[in-house]
Amino acid sequence: MANLRVGFQPKQTEFDHAIDKHKLTFFGGARGGGKSHALRNIMLKRRMQYGRTIGAIFRRTYQDLEANHIRPLLQQHPALSNYYNRQSKVLELPNGSELWFCYCDHENDLLRYQGREFHDLGIDEIGQWEEGWFQTLRGSNRCSLPGYKARILLTGNPGGIGHKGLKCLCVDRNFNEREAPEDYAFIKATVHDNAALMANDPDYVRNLMAEPNEALRRAFLEGDWSIFAVQSFAVFR
Repeated sequence: MANLRVGFQPKQTEFDHAIDKHKLTFFGGARGGGKSHALRNIMLKRRMQYGRTIGAIFRRTYQDLEANHIRPLLQQHPALSNYYNRQSKVLELPNGSELWFCYCDHENDLLRYQGREFHDLGIDEIGQWEEGWFQTLRGSNRCSLPGYKARILLTGNPGGIGHKGLKCLCVDRNFNEREAPEDYAFIKATVHDNAALMANDPDYVRNLMAEPNEALRRAFLEGDWSIFAVQSFAVFR
């Protein structure tokens, strides 16, 4: 564990620094922007940095959770396999911190997490979540440990059932009377911000450019939130 190193690219570092300053930080934008990598490694770094804290990473399905977070994290940091409980899906670190890997296929799955205390609540692809589901999980984001402030970390792409509300709250910063602007931060990611992907798979941009719909193409490449295909979906908040 002493030799474990976590490195970030500039936009991922910006995401990391914003978390300390704001209650909710949304890292959103283009596909391939390095958002999932940032989320799981920032969660790991914070568990190592702050002993006895509990973080949780959520995806909608276990298949996505395993493919996008559990497997990549253990491959990147093989030493963590000694601390990962495959039955409970919890990474139990020597300093007493825990990193939970959670999923909600159905609304009833939320009951598993009611009453839990997640000091850091991370939701990957938040645009796929219904407003009520997020609010239920948000109720578990609290901290009774002295000196530590509970945080919410979100990642996502334009589109999906949560698009309109996410754009309103985090991108346009259109707050209501119950929301404090200083509580929210938005970090925009484009595919070009992910230098590792550009170096390893330069053809990925061509795949995104092949999208015939111009609005979707801008969303995929540049993280453009001004697409209108989701106007009829439920409002996130």
